[in-house]
Amino acid sequence: MEAILAVAVCGAMGTGIVIAVQNIAKLSYEAKRESALSRIIYNRLMFEATNPSIEEGKNSVRVDEWDVEIETEISPLEGLVNQDQAEITGLYKVEIKAVWWGGQDYEELSVVTWRNPILYSE
Repeated sequence: MEAILAVAVCGAMGTGIVIAVQNIAKLSYEAKRESALSRIIYNRLMFEATNPSIEEGKNSVRVDEWDVEIETEISPLEGLVNQDQAEITGLYKVEIKAVWWGGQDYEELSVVTWRNPILYSE
């Protein structure tokens, strides 16, 4: 009887350890993905924010390695005024989003900046 009880306890402990290792692996993968995605969208933001020939529009790129869609949206900013209430023109909003399936719902990571094309013209 003691041997059966010992085998049952060892089996329960083994199952617990396997589940814990699976959870650690899953969390490690998610942390690595988030770090890589942060780097990818930040680099994309820097590219778009310093590109001399900025153009309004949307585009999308798929990164198969991480199973994620990178969306870039560049749109003019309107309705901004300075301290003298003069309208500020020529500014663009640059937004980069990473969208992926997180198991039960879509997850998103995004960065945004403003861009004045005059600063990067020749």
